[in-house]
Amino acid sequence: MDDKKKLFLYLLTAIGVVVVVIVLVFIVSLFVGNKIGYEVLETKIKNAAISYYNNHELPSNDGDSSVVSTSTLVAEGYLKDLSKISKDNSCTGEVKVVKNGENYLYFPTLFCTNYVTKTLKSVLTKETVSAGDGLYTYDNMYIYRGENVDNYIKFNDELWRILRIDETGIRMIKNEAEKEKAQWDNRYNVEMNYTLGINDYSVSRIKDKLNSIYEKYNDNIKKRLLVHSVCTGKRNEKDLSINLGIDCSQKDYGQYLGLITPSEYSLASRDKNCTSISSASCYNYNYLSETIQTSWTSNASGDNTYLVGFLMSYGLVFNEANKFSNFYLVGYLSNDELISSGKGTKEEPYLLK
Repeated sequence: MDDKKKLFLYLLTAIGVVVVVIVLVFIVSLFVGNKIGYEVLETKIKNAAISYYNNHELPSNDGDSSVVSTSTLVAEGYLKDLSKISKDNSCTGEVKVVKNGENYLYFPTLFCTNYVTKTLKSVLTKETVSAGDGLYTYDNMYIYRGENVDNYIKFNDELWRILRIDETGIRMIKNEAEKEKAQWDNRYNVEMNYTLGINDYSVSRIKDKLNSIYEKYNDNIKKRLLVHSVCTGKRNEKDLSINLGIDCSQKDYGQYLGLITPSEYSLASRDKNCTSISSASCYNYNYLSETIQTSWTSNASGDNTYLVGFLMSYGLVFNEANKFSNFYLVGYLSNDELISSGKGTKEEPYLLK
């Protein structure tokens, strides 16, 4: 066979292979068509649930939730069978709806053979420690302790740090103080016959300031911050124990932003000599000492009407409420928030979907 015939056969063979590949791709496309991937499917079942709850009863109290399965959404005509629209025909799912103030939050979850939707809580609590820096279990919650912990999260295009995971949700503190310092309160105080402020959080200027900041957020950010109770328990100035129970012995409900408490700062330290909220040793081995230099807390003195807990690098002191000082925003995200990526480091913080 001469060279021309060989070349012709090679070309014919190559063309045949290309044709076969095209035919196979076409056949596969007939079966797969415009079937969608996991993230698009999560959005689709979420939207179906929103339509479903337009015609069904929603939770009525803050924090209450309801769950609808994809099988129910399919049966009632709000969603096509997942096997017909998903590239993975092993998937089932559900959508959880939670009442949050005037808003409702919808959280889709997929259960597939090779994929399960990742929630923020499931990622954060995957690994805990009993020594060294990391996430600890503590009194039915999880808290971050130590100097080098991967607890950064990006929210509202800003870096925050996760303090703990508890029954309310994911508690976090903004990594930087607000640009403008603020007075905790500046009202006339009858006890002191001067405008030293009154240390009642429920009617304080700092509470008004936090509410004002919240109102300036866009709707998507406002919707995702959970309504919760700010811990406002007053402290006997001689009782310096590290005790969240004391910090939270009084609460101011209905808030979306709050302040850190004295015990939260101290609990983040791994120094064995950090034994009280006023101990300078609490500065050591504490990721919050990198974030916070000075800050108002949400807890006032129970011994008078004008002093408020104030964090310094060397421990907690009580300061006049009318002083201008730094303060750091504290808020909650839902445990069911979906995570898209991130490692919790400053360079690669957790990102939400």
